Amino acid sequence: MPLFSARKRPNPFADRRRQRAQQAAETVPAPAPVPEEPADAPAPQEPVQPEPEPEAAVVPEPEPEAEPITSANGSSGGSVIAMSSPHVSAELPTPGEPEPADDVPPTRKRGRPRPQETIDRDNAVHALLVSADSQLGIPKEAIAVDLGEKEQQVYSSLRQLTKEGRAESRYVKDIGYRWFAV
Repeated sequence: MPLFSARKRPNPFADRRRQRAQQAAETVPAPAPVPEEPADAPAPQEPVQPEPEPEAAVVPEPEPEAEPITSANGSSGGSVIAMSSPHVSAELPTPGEPEPADDVPPTRKRGRPRPQETIDRDNAVHALLVSADSQLGIPKEAIAVDLGEKEQQVYSSLRQLTKEGRAESRYVKDIGYRWFAV
């Protein structure tokens, strides 16, 4: 009894591919021949563009006077040009006047507020950093032992203090990484 083989059986889809390719070749028109111009033919003229319509005359506005800029350390950095626009409704403070102080503390933009317990731990870590030797610093492990906290929580406090700009980590030669108050 012969074995069944799919190779010997005709595939109806194989012929369909050839038929479509042949039909596509027959339906594509040949490109139109380009007419040749005689050698004595005049040069083609450029199309005439209509002249733009005259617009209303634009009168330039006079430039405002420049005010010198001085930074907090007394160096001058350039000048400020005050510009006004009918689209801007808020007034900007002048350089000489202090900005109005609001008694509203800055609000956090994202996340949940930090618990007071965590803030107290951050302050305790910072106090230890301030009391540590300014040349040798203090290791994270020693802070954890002094406060009786886990190293993981102390590290979180150190990262928060670093983010606030109150602590930094430095490498001390022959000792390793130590934490310092800024």
